[in-house]
Amino acid sequence: MMAWIKANKVAFFYIVACLLAWSIGGLMIARRFGLVDVPGWPHYLTGLGPAAAALLTAALTGDLRDLLARITRWRFGGVWWLVVLSPLLLFAVAAPIQWIITGEPPALAGLGNVEDIGQIGVVGAALLWLATFGFGEETGWRGFAQHHLQQAHGARRTALIVGVLWIVWHLPYFFYQSTFMSFGVLGTVGWSIGLVAGAVVLAWLYNGTGQSILAVALWHALFNLASAAPGSEVVLAPAMSVAVIGAAIILRRVEANRTAEAPA
Repeated sequence: MMAWIKANKVAFFYIVACLLAWSIGGLMIARRFGLVDVPGWPHYLTGLGPAAAALLTAALTGDLRDLLARITRWRFGGVWWLVVLSPLLLFAVAAPIQWIITGEPPALAGLGNVEDIGQIGVVGAALLWLATFGFGEETGWRGFAQHHLQQAHGARRTALIVGVLWIVWHLPYFFYQSTFMSFGVLGTVGWSIGLVAGAVVLAWLYNGTGQSILAVALWHALFNLASAAPGSEVVLAPAMSVAVIGAAIILRRVEANRTAEAPA
């Protein structure tokens, strides 16, 4: 068994990540249909599945020290820190757009209003997103899956592979999370494109910061904080997602041109 895990570490990681998250997701689905009486906050524990799977797999394969070092890696250039904080800029640009279209500006206090938990303040919400879907997801998707797969497939192709794996991992959400259940066919397609675009941007950020999990975790947490507030699904979140898709397209073209210009 250990030999198989070492030879197929990403596959083992993914199986465990899905089992952990989908177990909680199954409980949340049962809650939605009235089969169990539990609160909604365990949903946020699903985000810890990829990190737990990455830490377990790394411990079994002898990669734990390296993984832990990348979780706390903070020494990267100031320009990259601006990229890390860019979701706040996206919010600053998208907020006036929502104001113009809806006639109401986004309520900043709403950033601290977390679904299934309630009002915990902006700082509390930021810390929640950072711990769960920040470090929880990014330790797995970029810190483990992207990190190992790109050694064989290259960063560009791996970003797309991880994007698809990421989409599938979210499947239980479509059966109990109100936002996901409201998507419809076109909304699901748009969300999937946005998620793959996010995988491209995060892979670029991960490698550009010297493979810092901290960098991508902060970006992910700030994006969720800004785009998941109540009412943001009308204009704010779609506008931010369109910006990420645009950034991913630019990155893919730049990388493709760089590859084409490289000497044979």
